[in-house]
Amino acid sequence: MSKSSIVSPGNLNSMGGVGLGSFAHVGRRTISEVPSFRQNIYLAVEIGEVCQLKCKHCIYHNEDPLTARPNPQIDEWLDRTLEGGLDPIWVSFAGKEPSLFPQELILMATKTKRPDRVNILMSNGLKLMPPLIQQLAPLIDCFDISLDGDKAAHEWMRGENSFDRIWNRLGDILCNSDSLVGIISTAVHATLPDGRTQWQGIVRLAHQLRDEFPFAERLSLSISLYYGHPTDPLLLRPEDLTAILAELNTVDFPIRVLWTANYAHLLPTVLRQLNWDLSNLEYDADTGLPILRYGNLLLILFNLSPVQQQAFRIANDGSIYLGCNHLSLGEKANQYSLGTLETIDFADKTGDSRTASTALQAAPRTTCGSCADWLVCRGGDVQSGTYFRGRAQDPYCPLLNPEAA
Repeated sequence: MSKSSIVSPGNLNSMGGVGLGSFAHVGRRTISEVPSFRQNIYLAVEIGEVCQLKCKHCIYHNEDPLTARPNPQIDEWLDRTLEGGLDPIWVSFAGKEPSLFPQELILMATKTKRPDRVNILMSNGLKLMPPLIQQLAPLIDCFDISLDGDKAAHEWMRGENSFDRIWNRLGDILCNSDSLVGIISTAVHATLPDGRTQWQGIVRLAHQLRDEFPFAERLSLSISLYYGHPTDPLLLRPEDLTAILAELNTVDFPIRVLWTANYAHLLPTVLRQLNWDLSNLEYDADTGLPILRYGNLLLILFNLSPVQQQAFRIANDGSIYLGCNHLSLGEKANQYSLGTLETIDFADKTGDSRTASTALQAAPRTTCGSCADWLVCRGGDVQSGTYFRGRAQDPYCPLLNPEAA
């Protein structure tokens, strides 16, 4: 793996669209001063490529049944690499749906479990019955369960007859483990058959969680802002984001909003519309991630991180990627792989906070430095610019892409 920066100066977020879960641990302990530690490594590990659901907003395109089962080379790689020096602060088990392969999941979670590391399971929840939960409970620090709004909104997104089964799993997890439970709701720009916006279904879900689990301190809701191609109609608009924050801020329930790089260019507009600012910015004590707290709402502002945040995803085929944005590219993602399990030696490379692929070069600051919103946006989503436009600058920002405005 070559050494080169993929982030613009002042923007230490190399996590892309983020595919590490609910971030339910972030914000539980905070500090007011800028943290001084150098960098964090996060690892997302795919366990198979199968899922029971066909979701409207899924950016995962591999449908090849020949490569669907978990790759045993990943298990061997974990043994070799964790012993050799890779030290992620979080390990997130993803898939499509990792719980469809419980034995492989348990084996990998056992290898990565450590007192000062967070193990996360990202799941649709359908297979998490009490016997499996009890096996996973000592190994998983956070169960991240996807519910994309109330029943109507969720089933519009993920298919009929799924909401009630997943809802029941929440109680099972809380009763059979001491782990955190983070509900992940993906917000998209869309209108439901009943005339509501999809995000209004998420607001309704927040109320339902508050009413059903008023004393469950381990339970929280995280809003994942949809990621896709710059022309994707499901991408949220400024008015969506402003309304979501205003509505959720009225619900007495812990809610996180994951403000990823592809929406960084809209953050200044949304803050102005809400009459909010960054004056009360604080930092997560364990990760250094920036947090903006308004009432029950906690915004995680990845692009404002003063600490290098670097996430790697181990694909089921053995390819290694920076973040999860590549999932939207299908087979075209191969050219952006950092390498494979056989070719990358993390033990030699992760000490360099700028480790990344030469294909992902940083946008020069002169591109954005004169913009009045630079200090809030920090260059936006450089990585997606390389993927979608062939140039390392934010493809979502209308100032950089007038043709897309």
